[in-house]
Amino acid sequence: SLLLIVVISAGPANVSAGESSKEIHVSCEQQDMVFHLYQIGRVEDGSIVLTGDFAKYDVDMKDLAAAQTLEAYVKQDGLMALKTARTDATGTIAFADLQPAVYLLCGEAKTHNGTLYIPVAAVINLGITGPVQSVVVKTESHEKETEEETQTTEREEETQTTEKEEETQT
Repeated sequence: SLLLIVVISAGPANVSAGESSKEIHVSCEQQDMVFHLYQIGRVEDGSIVLTGDFAKYDVDMKDLAAAQTLEAYVKQDGLMALKTARTDATGTIAFADLQPAVYLLCGEAKTHNGTLYIPVAAVINLGITGPVQSVVVKTESHEKETEEETQTTEREEETQTTEKEEETQT
């Protein structure tokens, strides 16, 4: 199985009138890949506190799977992204005009040349000050089954289910 690496860097952008606007730069090996950015919280006393639509979720932000858990809630509850963008011909996106906060970056799965690419969600802390931050996000890749293989698998599962039901009835 292949591995697609997404590089995210965060740092100060256009600074004017004492206001600090930040950017998140996303880079991956695939062009035309869609990413969604959600503002999920802020840092208080060194810990991430979920705010807004995300305040109702009981997620341990120290858990390594926190981003994937939040992504599942986003899908389940149909939350609207703060910003959505598609990678360009070089595989990059710049999310600009962001406030210092904590963000969730989620990408949509994409099939290219028979391979399914699934971006792994990431939590990004855009602090108020500090150097440029960067995060490397792994993206899972799977060879896509042909339609015939999928149908065969489904038939096998149906057969196994039917056999189990028959055993239960006897």
